[in-house]
Amino acid sequence: MKLQLVSTMVACLIVAQGVAAEQTQQEQAWNRHTGYYAEGNLGITWALWGIEMETDAIPAWVGALGYSFTEHHAVEIGFGQSYGNFDDEDRPHWIFEGLWRTKAPDYVSGSLNLGYLAWRGTVPIKDRWAFFGKLGVTVMDIPGGANDGTVMAFFNGVGLSYAVTPRIDISLQAQGGATGAAYAAMWTLGVAYHF
Repeated sequence: MKLQLVSTMVACLIVAQGVAAEQTQQEQAWNRHTGYYAEGNLGITWALWGIEMETDAIPAWVGALGYSFTEHHAVEIGFGQSYGNFDDEDRPHWIFEGLWRTKAPDYVSGSLNLGYLAWRGTVPIKDRWAFFGKLGVTVMDIPGGANDGTVMAFFNGVGLSYAVTPRIDISLQAQGGATGAAYAAMWTLGVAYHF
């Protein structure tokens, strides 16, 4: 009789703990994450390279891996690429790099490569929405440009995300780099998975 009573109490305790854990998980907001995450984005880029060389809106993709130390702070490393034509419409322009001034090519067709390292700050809005911003450094490159068309730049970004499930977010964001006469901005729609 005592054994049956003890086993019944243990079974009730296990069930109660399971119900409490499930309620806690359901009550926890879906937009508050810690740990590793991966993100993929598709969209468009507009870029200025030199004073007059620029693109129309061209297709772009951005991928990123990050680690959230807290619900509000993360570090992120990413890479993006855009494909299109850079044209100066036959006007003179220059690329500035430090104290040197070099003539950029009149026309470049190919890809814009953008790699970055950034801090990401997140501000949750209720249980599913979140606003976020990114600050860091980027290396932007147009193969075939003057000095290989490579510049180091300030990186920033802003976005709004929505938690579809506790692990999956969708987001709209604008991110890119700027320095001197080089600028690139990517407007994207993305999906993030939190491990």
